Amino acid sequence: MGRPPLVVILTDGSGSHPGSQQFPRSKLAALRAAEVIHAAGILGLPVDRLMFLHERDTHAPHSGPAFDSVVRRMTALVQAFGCSVILAPWRHDPHCDHEAAAMIGRETARITGIRQLAYPIWGWLLPKVVAVEEATVRGWRLDVTSHLPIKWRAIAAHSSQHSGLIVDDPTGFELPDALLSTFRTRWETFLLP
Repeated sequence: MGRPPLVVILTDGSGSHPGSQQFPRSKLAALRAAEVIHAAGILGLPVDRLMFLHERDTHAPHSGPAFDSVVRRMTALVQAFGCSVILAPWRHDPHCDHEAAAMIGRETARITGIRQLAYPIWGWLLPKVVAVEEATVRGWRLDVTSHLPIKWRAIAAHSSQHSGLIVDDPTGFELPDALLSTFRTRWETFLLP
C-alpha cells in the first residue's frame, strides 16, 4: 500500500556475550543497533521508521510499572504513526523477551483497538512433544520467494548474532543453525493470537 512499517526494537541486544571484553554491554548494544539500521536499509526501510525502546536484553518487562510504561510508549507510537496492525512474536516463543513482546503487543492492540498478528521464531524449534495452550491455530503464510535474496542479506547484517564475530566469550550465545534454517523457507507465517 506504499506505507512503510514502523519497526520497534524492544531490547538492546546487549546480553548475549556477558564475558566479552572486546564487546562490553554498551558496545554490544551500539553494535546491535547499527546492525538493525543496516539491515533495515538493505530492506529499503528509512531509518526514521525504526524506534529503539532500549529495554535491557533478557529483562523486557512482563508486568508492573515497567510493562505499563512500555505499553504507553507503544500506544503513543501506534497513534503517532497511524498503525493499523501490530506484528509481535508468537506468545509461545520460548524466549523471555519474545514472551514480553507478545504481551506488550497484545495489550497495545487492546488499548488502541487495532489488530494483532503473531510470528513464530523460536517456536519453530519446539519439540513435537511440547504442548502449547492453543485450541486451534489460525493464520496464513505469505510467499516471499522473490524476496529471499534480500531477506538473507538483511539477516547477514546481524553478524554479531551468528557469524563468530565475538570470539572472546566462550559462554556467549549465537543463533543456532537450526533456527537460521527456519528463515530459509519461502514462507513467512502469521498467526492470529
